[in-house]
Amino acid sequence: MFLHLGRGVSVRLAEIVYIQDFAQTEASEENRRFWARLRRETPVRDLSAGRPRSFILTDHGVYLSAISSATLKKRSDISFAALAASSI
Repeated sequence: MFLHLGRGVSVRLAEIVYIQDFAQTEASEENRRFWARLRRETPVRDLSAGRPRSFILTDHGVYLSAISSATLKKRSDISFAALAASSI
C-alpha cells in the first residue's frame, strides 16, 4: 500500500518511519536538534512549495508535505484497514 504525500508523490507505507506536524520541529530544543540532524544527514524533498505542514521520515529520506500530519495519519489508517481486510 502507498501513501500520497502531495504533488503526485506516493511512498510505500512500509518505508515510513515517522510522520510529524512540521510546527513541532521548533517546539523544543530536542526537536530542533533532531530536525537539524535530519537535514544534515538525510535527503530532504520539499513537496510543500515552501509551506510544510508535516514531515515524513522514510527509509530513504525526508519529505516535507503541505498535507497535515492528521490527514496523512487518517489516509494511512484507511490503507492499513484495507490491507488487513483484503488479507482475511
